[in-house]
Amino acid sequence: MSRYLRYLRLAITLGLLIFFAALPHRVKAAGQLEDGLRALDDEQFATAFQRLAPLAKQGEAAAQAGLGVLFLNGWGVRQDYDEALKWLRQAATKGDGKALFSLGIMAVNGLGIPQDEIQAYAWFDCADRQGERNGAIGRDSLATHMAPEAVELARHQSQACVVSPLASAPGSSFREAPGFPEMVVIPAGGIRIGSSAADAKRDEIAEEDAPREGPQHHVTIAQAFALGRTPATFAEWDSCVLDGGCGGYRPVDLGWGRGDRPVVNVSWEDAQAYVAWLNRKVSGRESGPYRLPSEAEWEYAARAGSSTARWWGDDIGSGRANCDGCGSRWDGKQSAPVGSFPPNPFRLFDMLGNVWQWTDDCWNENYEGAPEDGRSWQTGQCQARVIRGHSYASSVSFVRSASRSRDNTGSRYLLTGFRVARRLD
Repeated sequence: MSRYLRYLRLAITLGLLIFFAALPHRVKAAGQLEDGLRALDDEQFATAFQRLAPLAKQGEAAAQAGLGVLFLNGWGVRQDYDEALKWLRQAATKGDGKALFSLGIMAVNGLGIPQDEIQAYAWFDCADRQGERNGAIGRDSLATHMAPEAVELARHQSQACVVSPLASAPGSSFREAPGFPEMVVIPAGGIRIGSSAADAKRDEIAEEDAPREGPQHHVTIAQAFALGRTPATFAEWDSCVLDGGCGGYRPVDLGWGRGDRPVVNVSWEDAQAYVAWLNRKVSGRESGPYRLPSEAEWEYAARAGSSTARWWGDDIGSGRANCDGCGSRWDGKQSAPVGSFPPNPFRLFDMLGNVWQWTDDCWNENYEGAPEDGRSWQTGQCQARVIRGHSYASSVSFVRSASRSRDNTGSRYLLTGFRVARRLD
């Protein structure tokens, strides 16, 4: 570690102490909150904890930020980075500048979370936008030694300053940090997966393709899980690469632009590398809550309670997706920015069309013997994995919730991307 970086970390940490020592003696809040913040200002940490803890539990952002700082520094309580992170994240969801700044401190110093200068920059920038002047100091100090492309990416990440702790209510969403994918909670439930003979006739499925989608069977998803609101984007992938993850692989964008377009030219193995990076960011280990969805979870989420060919009905209609014949301006030519079409009832975008999406399952020619509990199928032709959803180049007949295909685990293709899932327990 360079002498400059050690100095920078020390300076920012001291800045945190100075920041909270400079809390105004007169705050706009009243009563217990005012007493708690004044006690923090006066370094009466036991009193501050006593006053702020009940208010933090009631959802008061300023109290949550103060409580997070107490745990972060071990002031009047045991030093506990997990507790600090919990309270600071909750305050950050309400746009509290102090909490956003403190999360930047944790990221730049690797306190309870892996050290991450790009993420720290984004936190500091978010704090500055909320009027917290120390956010600008932290951001600008980091920028002096970061590579220009890292600064550009951090600025892009800070455009999505809204973060939230894990959610459990179906349809609710969360983003664990700037630059992380936005996740949507998918409820537990059951549904019939695949196509029946009647479905095959209705959807005019080719005779050689129909067996792949049968036999139709019931699957029960016993526990809620989270799924990316959109396919993974180039911006999210580039965050991984700039942070030293994803094998340093930078897929080409075909000249269509990066940012919020779905990442393509990524293999199943590449997608797993991205998942491993997310897990390292939240737990320090490559195994963790993030993963690829199972094929059953994918179709369950794509159907969103429907039994028709597509979540919006049997007919393709116009302007519902991006495919060759879907009625969009990108049809058959190129990918569309994620979220360009209406979401399904589970509030997920681009489940059909735009780009193929990897799942975790080994390829099997049909559903004979498939798991009925939503788990990924880890027997069969495991050198190939299931892909779902089809793409901007697919004909209308294939852009259906039940349609399925495969590709080799190491294959990188200009039509294929992925979206991530997350365990909620």
